[in-house]
Amino acid sequence: MSDEREAIIDGLIAKALDEHGDLAPPWARHPDIPKDSIGWRMGAGEGWLMMWWQWMERQPTDRTWRLAYLQRHAPAPRSWQRSAMWVLDPTAKEDYDDHEDDGDEDEVAGVLDERQRALLHELEHAGVVGDDVAILAWLRLADPPGPPWDERRTVATAVRYDARSLSFLARWARDRRNDGTLARWLEAVAEPSPGWRAFRDALASGQPPARLPDDPREQLAILLAAYGEPPSPWSRGESPEALELQFEDDTSFAGAWVEWAMESFDDRTTWLGYLSRGPAAPPEWDQAVRRELSWLFRAP
Repeated sequence: MSDEREAIIDGLIAKALDEHGDLAPPWARHPDIPKDSIGWRMGAGEGWLMMWWQWMERQPTDRTWRLAYLQRHAPAPRSWQRSAMWVLDPTAKEDYDDHEDDGDEDEVAGVLDERQRALLHELEHAGVVGDDVAILAWLRLADPPGPPWDERRTVATAVRYDARSLSFLARWARDRRNDGTLARWLEAVAEPSPGWRAFRDALASGQPPARLPDDPREQLAILLAAYGEPPSPWSRGESPEALELQFEDDTSFAGAWVEWAMESFDDRTTWLGYLSRGPAAPPEWDQAVRRELSWLFRAP
């Protein structure tokens, strides 16, 4: 990196430090961006990641300081646990990079496995890595949140490109529906545009309308708003062949559901918990989902 570029990043870092003099970890600063999203390779996520690694390289290597740093911020999701390990012990990343350069993946796994298990145990014991924790970071940034209909986008667009934030909001609303918090929030925020009204009403009532819109992404969003999580496509009678339409403009409910799942889950335990709350997938659906979302079935 050139001196000029490094100086520019330093200037951005100086403006972004918090009251502790910290630059927050990426999972705490942008919990709405999944770990492997393109959002970390462009835009605000990319910029924060570059700042963070440059800032971390200059911080004390003392383990006590680094653990305290992690504890000052929201816990890391499982998808970020390797980065959290490298924060706690920078030499672990150096060793990983050295072995990866050797090109022998089996050797890398063998040499580092025991060390990583010990680091992960330490991080879990300290409460800085866990399951289903991204929503905690999201709430730290904005509780109460802003309404999604403040944005100039359609419901379908929000599902395709920001299903994670919609999922956080739906869960937040579900948990506050009975104590008056949600009703007061809805009274305080701006009224939605007509295209968002069905989503807003489902969020308020916990019930979808008698007739859902034709667009599958809008259907998923309204069911998400009503229940805090959408039903599976097999519970709605769809065939696994419907997955062939995923990510297309003219998608199926199954395709929209996969988009939501890819954005919303960071760990196997939470994913399997979601599956356990609905009807079991028929064999053909189980195979299709394991193929499409294979990483969510792997043990941590």
